[in-house]
Amino acid sequence: MEDHLNQSQVEQMKRIKQLLAQQEWNRASEQLEKLYEQRNDNEINHLLVEALYMDNQFKMAYEFAVEKQETFLLSADLFKLMVNVLLKSQHLIEARQFALATANANWQAVAIQGINEFETTTAQTLVATRKANLRQFYHLGDQPFPQQRERLARAGQLPLADYMVGAKFLLRDPFTNPLIRSSILQNLQKLKITDRIKTYWIDEKEHEIDGAQLVPIDQIPSYQQLIQALKERLENVDPVAYATIGQEIGMQMMMCYPFIEQVVTDADGWVDLEIAQFQGKTDLKGLDSGMAHWHSVIEALIEALIKAY
Repeated sequence: MEDHLNQSQVEQMKRIKQLLAQQEWNRASEQLEKLYEQRNDNEINHLLVEALYMDNQFKMAYEFAVEKQETFLLSADLFKLMVNVLLKSQHLIEARQFALATANANWQAVAIQGINEFETTTAQTLVATRKANLRQFYHLGDQPFPQQRERLARAGQLPLADYMVGAKFLLRDPFTNPLIRSSILQNLQKLKITDRIKTYWIDEKEHEIDGAQLVPIDQIPSYQQLIQALKERLENVDPVAYATIGQEIGMQMMMCYPFIEQVVTDADGWVDLEIAQFQGKTDLKGLDSGMAHWHSVIEALIEALIKAY
């Protein structure tokens, strides 16, 4: 790391490491935060997270850790630190997802055992908070979208069993926003849930899916084809349109997850339509009738979502 620091920063790091060795966590974290503002470096981030964690500043430790979460999979010590930060900051569901993201079976087993123990040992002290979060999560569909999103975030503090009860109910609730249902399904995928799950979808029907068959949205072939088609057309031609349409397509595919393959049967045609609409054209005649239908359904859902704000 010091190869990337200037002389002044090297001196700062020496003083910081002395503070860390002396367990002066608060002073070390303050100086590390200043250094991190100057140099966005993985090792500085890791030391900052550790110092904040040891100083019981769990919320701040979490905020910095998630900036470089994937790098905490690189060693056993970093992996353990990340799990502990997630637990102490009450991100129980995210802790499980992170634990399951490693390919190291031993790290994973130890982490899951620790998460289970944390849920048990904190059950009594956090009983009121968890009951309130579960109640609000369960009745999420009664609220407008902004509040639904907030309640979903708070539900991440729930133990897995409670989260699953709420999630399975909300997936079947027609009043749960499609984006929230999509987020719940993607959370279940990261939790590697293998249950059979019933979910209401944008066709206003209930579908049963195998949780073990869920995959990340960016691994779905139709989604990958959309991104590639958009990239080929616009990345080097019109970066603004490329970014704007990319965000639009991302939201559209969130709306129809996990059945993206049923919606997008012609990625080129979908992207052509998005580009035409960006340019002020609204004709759907060139689009397959099935895709035209789904495009209209999704656009109506997005328009309703925007109005909710």
